[in-house]
Amino acid sequence: MSGKRAAGVGDGSVGDGTRTEHNRSYNASQGAVKAGQCHKLATASPECRLFAAKKVRDAWGLFLSPIVKNYLSVNPEIGSAISPASRMRPLSHLAAVLGVIGGVAGPALAQEAPRYSIAGEESALAKRAALDAAPYSFRYERLKAQIETGLNLEANDNINLADTGRQRDLIVRPQVQLRSYFPVTTINSLNLSVGVSPALYVQHSEYNRVLITPGSELAMDLYLGDFLLNFHDQFSYTQDPVAVGSVSGSAAFGGFNNRAGTRLIGDFNELILSLGYDHVSFLSSTRQFEQLDNAAETVAAHGTLQFNRTLSVGLSATAGFTHYDQNFLNDATAWAWMPRWP
Repeated sequence: MSGKRAAGVGDGSVGDGTRTEHNRSYNASQGAVKAGQCHKLATASPECRLFAAKKVRDAWGLFLSPIVKNYLSVNPEIGSAISPASRMRPLSHLAAVLGVIGGVAGPALAQEAPRYSIAGEESALAKRAALDAAPYSFRYERLKAQIETGLNLEANDNINLADTGRQRDLIVRPQVQLRSYFPVTTINSLNLSVGVSPALYVQHSEYNRVLITPGSELAMDLYLGDFLLNFHDQFSYTQDPVAVGSVSGSAAFGGFNNRAGTRLIGDFNELILSLGYDHVSFLSSTRQFEQLDNAAETVAAHGTLQFNRTLSVGLSATAGFTHYDQNFLNDATAWAWMPRWP
């Protein structure tokens, strides 16, 4: 063999500028990691993101390590089933313990394929690719929209839910569903979904309504480094007295529902955190039930410690504050928290 190297591969003949710039970025990132100054860099380099992930992992390890050691001192038979390599890291130590308890081998945890970050560019591009490949009815520049139609027929022998004086009718429900997608940037997009379904009564036209189906939503996702920021406005206009058992003698119960809010998700490898806020409102479609008009503020927080694709533990907490426009019903405050596991 001649021992010659191909041009541009380590000899500096081609791509010196690109490689030099990369080396400068790499050296700056390495220096920042050593000095603990990652937060001063203009962009989050892979080295700095790995450094931050290790910090989070080490913090959880310091908290969990005494718990695991105490458990193993009481259950030595489980400790003997853990591989020596897993004992070197607190989180891997805990994952191995849970794996043995659940009948999952320790080496299988070490061989788990890395998952994509929820807030990472890979997830954003995968979602973008799926939306780009979805069928559409028409397209204008970057805007794509799909229209679906349908027709439902309902025969009802008691449309007014009455014990006496029952009304029968045939209800025709044509449906139109619009889904649109507009890419704002390479990874961020604006999505709109609206469903319209008129309810047409053959004999009792006084009950005719144009309804907006549940699931209608205007939403936007913004990917910001390790964070995913979602804005949404979910809305519907329904007429379904059967959905509320206390309603009788009326075929016109329903109203406008709206939920608008935002949600922030942070993905730090093993640790996933989220915080969300929503303003929820309901306006009755008739004066008969306007005492049910209300507005609510809800806050939800979630934390998950992810060991692998199938093993995770977490905690969820929610709080809600409901205010009724009239004094017919009492305002309410609700709190809840619960552990989470597969």
